[in-house]
Amino acid sequence: MTILIRRARFDDVDALLELTAELGYTHEDRERFETMFARIDRRDDMVIWVAEVEKVVGYCATSRKPQLRYASEVVEIDELCVSSHFRGSGVGTLLLNFVLQKARDEGAHHVMLQTRRSRVSYDRGFYKKAGFVEKDSAIFVFGL
Repeated sequence: MTILIRRARFDDVDALLELTAELGYTHEDRERFETMFARIDRRDDMVIWVAEVEKVVGYCATSRKPQLRYASEVVEIDELCVSSHFRGSGVGTLLLNFVLQKARDEGAHHVMLQTRRSRVSYDRGFYKKAGFVEKDSAIFVFGL
C-alpha cells in the first residue's frame, strides 16, 4: 500500500468532513467548515496534512506557536484522525512521524498534543508508543 502525505487542498473538504464526523464532530453548516478550512490554509503557522491511499484516509492538523520560555516554537498537533477502515494499517504512524520530522527540520523545541483518555488511540497507547510522554497537566476550557 502506497501512502502519500501532502498538504490538504480545498478539494479534500468532503473527505475531511467525513473524517471529523468519525471523531464525533458533525458539521451541519458546510459553508462554515469550508470557511474555516480556507482560513487555516492561508496561514503560515498552521498546516493540515492528509494521508492519501487513492483517496484521503487520514489527516493531521498542526500549528506552530512561538514560546518565550523556550525561546523557540512549539508544534501542536491540533487534530489527528485516520479513517476507521485504515486504523492499524500504519497510516496514523506515518502521519505522526511525518509531522515529527517536519518539527525537527523547522527547529521546534517539542511537539505536544491533547487527547481524550476515552479515545481508542489513548487506550492503544498510540502516542506513548511513538515516544510521547503523558504529563500531569490540567486543561481548562471556558465555553463561549
